[in-house]
Amino acid sequence: MSSKIKSIVLVDQHLDRNSDWLEKVDFQKSDFVLLDPVSLFSELDWTWYEEDVRVINKIYSRLFEEVVMNNKKLVCFWPLAQQLGEEWSNLSSLCKANSYELELYKSNSIEDSTYGFNLEILNSWKSFIHFFN
Repeated sequence: MSSKIKSIVLVDQHLDRNSDWLEKVDFQKSDFVLLDPVSLFSELDWTWYEEDVRVINKIYSRLFEEVVMNNKKLVCFWPLAQQLGEEWSNLSSLCKANSYELELYKSNSIEDSTYGFNLEILNSWKSFIHFFN
């Protein structure tokens, strides 16, 4: 049985494999899977996750294969400027209840607490992350 600590990495900037945040982490590029609203939307319309079971199935199957079967870390966009509040508390409690540690990589230069998203999309993304955790 593996004693590997399970963790979810939260990053408060757009995620891609060439971003600055990657220099701050201590794992290889091949050891994680990214979950970012922009890149995920380029693959499928994640905003339909509550209405379309095919969206849920596609995302779940990908995350299950990558995170559970291949032991990769889940790296998610999360608005860390809004770290205090109900959404943060719920996410933190959910991770703790499922024995996941949260790793945080906060950007030094946050100019906009909505990270370039409108509030509706940002709130939808936070709900989406809760749903899949």
